[in-house]
Amino acid sequence: MRYQQHCGSVELRGTTAPTLREIKLAVRLRTTGWAASLKGRVHVNHNQELGAAGEELAVVYLTNAGYTVLSRNWRCTVGELDIVAENSGQIIGVEVKTRSSLGFGHPAEAVNPVKLRRISRLVRRWCAAHRRDPNTARVDVIAILMAPGRDPEIEHLIGVES
Repeated sequence: MRYQQHCGSVELRGTTAPTLREIKLAVRLRTTGWAASLKGRVHVNHNQELGAAGEELAVVYLTNAGYTVLSRNWRCTVGELDIVAENSGQIIGVEVKTRSSLGFGHPAEAVNPVKLRRISRLVRRWCAAHRRDPNTARVDVIAILMAPGRDPEIEHLIGVES
């Protein structure tokens, strides 16, 4: 019988249950591309690696732009926020979309009106859970194109409405 467990965006595989140390290591390394060092017990697919790298890049971008990152991958029953940041007293829910090419369209095109409404609800829930004023909340989208052999292209869409 094969054992399979999803741990964050990392899938652990093997014939026996992974140890707690392996799980922690996989979660810690999931964005570094070193998951293969666990000798086949950890599998991170290309889209997961690309998404994690895009989120890391977005955090660096936001920090350099003067934002304070308050939370990453915050979850509740409604869904997950990629990044929660603050700038000038305003709480910002940031959806990060990363693609390696434009073959399936621009990354920002993946954020449709339904998804924007869900993200807006999530930001207000985050504000309530952290005793912040939900009236100061907004939704931003960061679209990243990470084409192989090229520098990443980042587009920051501020205050996106559904």
